[in-house]
Amino acid sequence: MVSQFSELEPGIMTGESRYYYLFHPLVAQRVFDRYPQMKLIVILINPAERAISHYYHEVRLGTEELTLKEAIASEQTRLKGEVEKIIQTGTYYSFNHQHYTYLARGKYIEQLQNWMSIFPKEQFLILKSEDLFSHPQETMNKVFQFLELPAHFSAEYIPYNSGNYSQPSAEIYQELIEYFQPYNQKLAEYIKINL
Repeated sequence: MVSQFSELEPGIMTGESRYYYLFHPLVAQRVFDRYPQMKLIVILINPAERAISHYYHEVRLGTEELTLKEAIASEQTRLKGEVEKIIQTGTYYSFNHQHYTYLARGKYIEQLQNWMSIFPKEQFLILKSEDLFSHPQETMNKVFQFLELPAHFSAEYIPYNSGNYSQPSAEIYQELIEYFQPYNQKLAEYIKINL
């Protein structure tokens, strides 16, 4: 990340997009230490949908061999002690933390509280993916306004990196919805967005 920001000329704007940055416990402080004025745009995806998409992404990569139900049930065991090692060493790479965090990554409240304890809240723009998909022009104009750029019109917004996978059983999907509900409620209260 540092390389693409370090050689910028004045007046040039660039960005970086990585889902893992929001989740990694040390990245917020590292980013702030180098770029304390950085503006941060967070797009929140329905966490149940995010967990399912993440699972199928890992299956496509060949890193996940368990069923969705087994993977979710195994997450706590797979992650045991991993966050502590990451924080303690500062350099430890956890394969399990990066790849098997289907539930943990959907607890957006914990991640945003971490980032907002370091960066001022006014440096964040929080968007919902549903708004981006259903009203792309309006949502993009919010982004341009936040970045202090002129509004821009595009005749077409093409979905990028959209997953194509089979839906899980209604039972698993409902379990995910119920699991994330209390975290979503806390998040809605914390950032004042109707989820």
